[in-house]
Amino acid sequence: IGGVTADQAVVDQLLGMGFTENACIKGAIHGNNNIEEASNWIFSHIDDADLNDPLPDPASDGGNLAQAQAQAEGSAAAAAASAAAKPSIGGVTADQAVVDQLLGMGFTENACIKG
Repeated sequence: IGGVTADQAVVDQLLGMGFTENACIKGAIHGNNNIEEASNWIFSHIDDADLNDPLPDPASDGGNLAQAQAQAEGSAAAAAASAAAKPSIGGVTADQAVVDQLLGMGFTENACIKG
C-alpha cells in the first residue's frame, strides 16, 4: 500500500499483542512500520469487517488495488476526524484503569481511549 511493505519485526510485535496476522500486516503498512502508529491504526479499525482479510494481490487485482487504497485512506481519515470530535466512542467512556494499563505499555492516551 503506497509502496510500503510490512516490516516482519513490527508484524511480530503486533502478533505478540494478540492481533491477527492480516491485521498486523495492514497495521504495519498503514503505520509506516512504526509500532505505535501501526497499533493505533489497528485499534482505530478493530471493528472493520475486512480488517482480517488478506491484502489483495497487486499482480492480479486488475486495477482494484488503487481503489482499495483510496478507500482505506479515506476511512482512516474519517475515523481520525470522528475520534478527534468525540471524547467517547458510541457514548461509552473509557475505563481509566484500562487506559492506565495501556499507557504503561507505551501507548498514547489518545490511542488508549480510541481502542
